[in-house]
Amino acid sequence: MMRVQTKPLLAFSGLMATLNQLCNQAKTGTFFISTEDNRAVSFVLKNGQIISCSYGHFRGEMALPYMRQIQAGSYAFSEKVFFSLMDEQHLPDTAEIFALLNYQDYTPPMMPSETSEKTQIYRGITLSQSPKNADVISHRKSRRIYRGQILEN
Repeated sequence: MMRVQTKPLLAFSGLMATLNQLCNQAKTGTFFISTEDNRAVSFVLKNGQIISCSYGHFRGEMALPYMRQIQAGSYAFSEKVFFSLMDEQHLPDTAEIFALLNYQDYTPPMMPSETSEKTQIYRGITLSQSPKNADVISHRKSRRIYRGQILEN
């Protein structure tokens, strides 16, 4: 009997790169992997953090050693499917999970820079405020118009 492959298989590093990208985008949902030897793997994400995982019938940290053996697989991500795999799992943080999976190219999410200026628009006027002087916002007063006539102050 010939096996028909519907999705191309990705190498383990490609699967982990996709998971890393979802974490950086602060996604919430479930990342499903079907391995080349037909094992079911899942990672549940909440705001970009891995909160639970499974490999076959293994859950949490017990599943991680088995996940390191994955050679290739296909994946799907669903934001609509979110379940915490039965009970609360006490997993290490996401960066440590990637380290335990021997994924060397993990990149943590970018935090907004505190030194960058923020641009804010208020009533059609562009205001620029930096964190140093965030309390002081200088802007022009808008013109007052009554029945089509500009009023002087």
